[in-house]
Amino acid sequence: MGLNQKLRYISLLFCLFLIVSAGAQAIPSDNNGERLLSQAINEQLLRSQVGFLTDPLCEGRATGTRGTVEAGAWIARQFSSYGLLPLAQEHFHSFIAEDKIGRNILGFSPSSYPSGKYIVIAAHYDNIGVLNGNIYPGADSNASGVAALLALARLNRG
Repeated sequence: MGLNQKLRYISLLFCLFLIVSAGAQAIPSDNNGERLLSQAINEQLLRSQVGFLTDPLCEGRATGTRGTVEAGAWIARQFSSYGLLPLAQEHFHSFIAEDKIGRNILGFSPSSYPSGKYIVIAAHYDNIGVLNGNIYPGADSNASGVAALLALARLNRG
């Protein structure tokens, strides 16, 4: 495993830690909390989202391909529809990996309580793509993780 890949895993773990540690504070403690969770964690919606990300249109979401651009634009639209704010002017943060341009998608939500805290939602969404003419759709890496994080983002809507 190269240094870039190690850094990527460390940053993903850090983002997941932030989400988990802040997520408990994001769910209201009243009776409304259960309703919000059931709306956010909906099997049909999760299947639909994983289905889109693994669709041949996304070509396995290899970094720098048309398929990853399609998937990234869709995720950014989801972030916006759930009220997540971009860190800069847009949700995308571009990087170069192995001579290809990749894009991270980041969104945040300020705390509803005046605490100065934020919830950051991020996950990798790229995958292997196409090898030897076969599309590797990446349901486990990381379409299912993106769908789970979108469920957390839906909690932001309340």
